[in-house]
Formats: sequence, C-alpha cells, structure tokens
Amino acid sequence: MTLRISTLRGAVLLTIVAVFLVLLLASGVGAQSGPIPTSQHRVTSGETLWTIAESMTPPGGDVREVVFTIKRLNELDTSLIRPGDILVVPAG
Repeated sequence: MTLRISTLRGAVLLTIVAVFLVLLLASGVGAQSGPIPTSQHRVTSGETLWTIAESMTPPGGDVREVVFTIKRLNELDTSLIRPGDILVVPAG
C-alpha cells in the first residue's frame, strides 16, 4: 500500500512540475526586451500584409515574424487590409 501511495504522489508531483514548466516556457514565447519602436503606414492599392512586412524585414529576417508583429500591433484577426487603412508597423 505504501508503495502505491508513494508512486501516486511522485506521479502527481511530476505532473505538477511538468505543467509549471510548460506554462513558464509559454509565457516567454514572443517576449520582447522592451517596447517596439513603431511608425504608421498607409495601405496603398495592391499591398498585402506580406508585401508590407517584406519591405520592413531586415536581411536574413523572417517575414512571417514581421507579419505577426503587424497583426499584433493592429489587433488584426485576419490578414485582410484595404487601401487607405493606416497600420502601426515596426519602425526601421
């Protein structure tokens, strides 16, 4: 009986530690060291989030990360933008 209780306690403790580690790691995903400098961009005909992000991505950078950042800065649920929209974009 003692062996079963000890094994059960160990399994519960291990599960709690694993959940804590997953939550700790998840909280750091996409964390920035500080505020992102931003500017505004007026969308023109024919532009997409991808083409805007592509023009702002540094050499060797990942365009997908810039698209994600633009969507997050503007609280966009979709990638739909229209000519005339003013977007907050990463500066530089």
